[in-house]
Amino acid sequence: MVAFFFRMTSHYTTIVLEDKIIVTAGWYTSNRLPIVLKKVLVKRPRSGILFHHDNALSHPARQTTKSLKKLGIEILGHSPCNSNLTPRNYYLYSKIEEKLRGKWVTNAEVAVAAYEKTVEATAKCERAKCVSQWLPQIQRDLLKLIYTIWKNNNIRMTF
Repeated sequence: MVAFFFRMTSHYTTIVLEDKIIVTAGWYTSNRLPIVLKKVLVKRPRSGILFHHDNALSHPARQTTKSLKKLGIEILGHSPCNSNLTPRNYYLYSKIEEKLRGKWVTNAEVAVAAYEKTVEATAKCERAKCVSQWLPQIQRDLLKLIYTIWKNNNIRMTF
């Protein structure tokens, strides 16, 4: 298994997970998360970190959450299960997956090299496209949510 970590416009790091290992919260927070955070801090030494991860069992675990909060890292939550509210940042992953589809690899190192080469070949503007598609949708969704709350609770709102 290979884990990929990226930000809006570039790739942070690729980590090969050892064969036949179950990724527990303890293993994740002590073995892999420090590697990723070190690479993030090299690229963004003065910026705060907003961390968004998928829903693999070790990610939302209490131990992982406590570990990240202890380091002062803000965790971005997941949207409710509604197709209108799903994150649009999966655009990047699907584009890279599309380019890698059908390629055969013999080991993890070859897989990592193929992935990194594909990410580098993907134009920066294409990598940033996910953000430009995601933000307007989130703004619309928030306005709908505010309107629904206002309508259901008869709250007087002024903007």
